Amino acid sequence: MRIGPAIAIPGKPRSVLAGPASFGGSMVFWFHAANGLVDISGRACTVTPGGTPPLFVASDAGYNGQPSYDFSAGRSFTMAFNDTIVKAYTMFIVGNAQAIAAFRVAAASSVGTTAQMLCFNGSDVAYMDDGVAVQSVANWTSKQSVSSLFNGASSSILVSSLGAALVSGDAGAGAVPTGLSIGQRAGGSLPWGGKITDVIVYNSGLSLSNRATLHRWAAVTYGTPLAA
Repeated sequence: MRIGPAIAIPGKPRSVLAGPASFGGSMVFWFHAANGLVDISGRACTVTPGGTPPLFVASDAGYNGQPSYDFSAGRSFTMAFNDTIVKAYTMFIVGNAQAIAAFRVAAASSVGTTAQMLCFNGSDVAYMDDGVAVQSVANWTSKQSVSSLFNGASSSILVSSLGAALVSGDAGAGAVPTGLSIGQRAGGSLPWGGKITDVIVYNSGLSLSNRATLHRWAAVTYGTPLAA
């Protein structure tokens, strides 16, 4: 079974635009579908395919012909950071959940079942920690870029189709993650079931303008919606 390109190319991804690598060296993980199931941040994070690995899609018509990974049928992978994650940190994901009205997890802490989840809750894009949510009125069954920030006291999410409509609030005060489960919650529940092209983590709280740069990069690269 092929789960990625024949050769995973470390370093910069094929999409070379001002964006993900532009923020002062705080990037600590970057899964970019064009490069396979590897970390290209330079921090050498360990990436482990799940029992059913995600399927590599070499040219996805839904993402401007760019590569993606298919997370249907409970497909997933996990990763372990090689840095101690601090409060604040930022997570950025490009993808779409399975098109059903049910809770779907794009990424969550690899330890615990209610910690640090960026998800689609059946109606809205949401960031959750320890059962407390910050959520935005946006559908994630169509492709979106989503950024979340956790600063130790509150969280915020920014969804590409909502433009500058930043939503913030208290999303719990749980411990920062040592790794992530991508495509389902730790323990195997709430599978994403859709596509993911990128998961990026920064060990800092990116400014709103820097987050907007990420969303513009995704719009150019993948055709994700970008409101004015």
